[in-house]
Amino acid sequence: GKQKITHLQKVKNYDVDGDAVALGGEVIRAAGTQIGGDIVTGSQEVKDTIYVFRRWGIQGVLARIYLSNAGFHLLVMLAIAVLGVLLLLLIPNLLPTIASTINQTPLKSGAWGLGGAIALILLSVLISGSILGMLVLPVVHLAVFIAGFLGTASMGLLIGQKTLTTPDRKPIPQFLVGSLILALIGLIPLIGGLFLLVINIFGFGAVLASQLEMKRQQWFGRKSFPDANVGG
Repeated sequence: GKQKITHLQKVKNYDVDGDAVALGGEVIRAAGTQIGGDIVTGSQEVKDTIYVFRRWGIQGVLARIYLSNAGFHLLVMLAIAVLGVLLLLLIPNLLPTIASTINQTPLKSGAWGLGGAIALILLSVLISGSILGMLVLPVVHLAVFIAGFLGTASMGLLIGQKTLTTPDRKPIPQFLVGSLILALIGLIPLIGGLFLLVINIFGFGAVLASQLEMKRQQWFGRKSFPDANVGG
């Protein structure tokens, strides 16, 4: 069968029946060396990757990936905290209403969130690459981005309401405390990411459910969700 030589540096002074492959290096043929197959060298990206792993090691690479992800996560949570405070000042009932939906109907919120995520994936697969997809998908993705932000901010408010239970509690301090807790949880490797994923699904579903409830109230004049006071 074929013989393949794989080396990270240089391959020379070998008679090869098959392919000669050098990852992160080059194949140098000495005088009289016979190579029966192809000469394959790695791309520059492969060479750069190998160089990084050689220089920093696996632990060093993982540490740098973690630090970059942690920094990005903290910046995102800071942006959510700033925008959430502005929302609480400008539209005081929006986040408390969504938080109330999560608190009072968690299963319904989770189901709506999971169903909405699956529907978005299916929609993207079905119409991506078409003219309809070019027109619809950007609007849908923007709406999902806004709903995701509102859901995460509302989860932060709900966590803060469960944490700060004093009688004179205020929404903004509760929201900031809850956002801080989410930011700290997100720093936990793997577990933090999975927790935030679940949080986002419930928050996204609560946004969908609360908006549908508002439409239902407008159409039928009935109310199924309780008021936005969810503390305690």
